[in-house]
Amino acid sequence: MQGEKATKPSLVEAGERASLLQEVIKKTVDHGASAGDVLKDELESLGMKGAAKRIDVAKRLAVAYAKYGFVTQKKIDAFNDKLRKESINVVKDHGRSWTEFKRLRFTDIGQYDKIPPPAALARLREAVKDGIFDRFEVADIEWVKEVPDPIIFGRIDGCEDRFFIAQWDDDVKIEDIIGV
Repeated sequence: MQGEKATKPSLVEAGERASLLQEVIKKTVDHGASAGDVLKDELESLGMKGAAKRIDVAKRLAVAYAKYGFVTQKKIDAFNDKLRKESINVVKDHGRSWTEFKRLRFTDIGQYDKIPPPAALARLREAVKDGIFDRFEVADIEWVKEVPDPIIFGRIDGCEDRFFIAQWDDDVKIEDIIGV
């Protein structure tokens, strides 16, 4: 049994691709548009929405990296590790104990309830005008209280109630919650 050979495009197909590319370049020159915009439009017109989106994202990323500072997730994780080590505190009260520490919190800008200073609002206005970002977040420091002895609840989508499964130790008890 022989495997099938991959077929090479015929000279006609290759010629059609070259013609399409020439047409895209001509549209770019005629309309003063960038090659990326024209190619994106061409891909969308051919129903290739995923490929067109990749071009759009690449273009927006290029502008963002050129115009704005950025921070990687790795740097955020390292900063959170540093914050935790510098601020960790074990609290004991009435036979219960928990750990408190600081971490970086990201809040969707629509949920942020403080008023930024005018300079920050001006920069945000400029970033919104650029039209390259899908969303904005505000980062600040929060204190986290980590209780080590949890309760397990079961959930059913569409139901707001939580179903008690188990608890251990006595830092938080189901009896405390239902007794409120």
